[in-house]
Amino acid sequence: MAVPNGWLLNTLDGLVPLASDGTLGALQPGNFSHHMAYAAHRVLVTTVIADQAYAEIRDETGAPMVPAFALPLGWKFSPQVVSDGASFFAAEGRALVRISLDGTQQAIVADLPYGELLLWANTSGWIVGHSGANHVLQHFDATGTLIDAPLPVSLGNAFAYVTDGEDLLVLSSRPSGTMMRFELVRMNPSGAVGAAELVGISDQEDVGRSTRFPMARLGNDLVVSWQDRDRTRVARTGLP
Repeated sequence: MAVPNGWLLNTLDGLVPLASDGTLGALQPGNFSHHMAYAAHRVLVTTVIADQAYAEIRDETGAPMVPAFALPLGWKFSPQVVSDGASFFAAEGRALVRISLDGTQQAIVADLPYGELLLWANTSGWIVGHSGANHVLQHFDATGTLIDAPLPVSLGNAFAYVTDGEDLLVLSSRPSGTMMRFELVRMNPSGAVGAAELVGISDQEDVGRSTRFPMARLGNDLVVSWQDRDRTRVARTGLP
């Protein structure tokens, strides 16, 4: 994870700071999930012990700041986490909780779509979840309060999301003859969708196959990747 003046590496043995000049710092032991979030010189990390999810707050070097605390509602799995820069949010199952910088938990919201991904978009957040076989999006504000009703996603097989300002950029796939088209669209907070832009194609037999990190921001561009037979294809494209 990027932190000021470098990165904080999450290893099998714990957290290790890596300075921008390549210098490794001291190992801070622990066994954490890969879900991490950064806010105001603090890093939220999570773990699961005996079927109970916990969170800790560490500093930029990985040193402890707030001891481990249990996450609510009997969470058994490590949650998705994100930050608005002033606090943290965690989502697991059908619940969302706001966590202040001192570890206080606030604004617990339940009965949400089953969350798969948590994103922050400038001044508000998104839960990417599913209802049955379809993706749905739940918008929320900086207090953890829900904004409007969940939005259904009707974009074929949507499988990757990143934010741009208040909008979501969505990568999806759909069949076209014997091929599979990978398309990029912009969705605004009201659910309005712009024109789809083609970023790549693959054989139909690769339906359902994607890379672990299919889309990421690179400055003002996007890097997208997908599987095509036994190869990983990568493309760099502008924002839609």
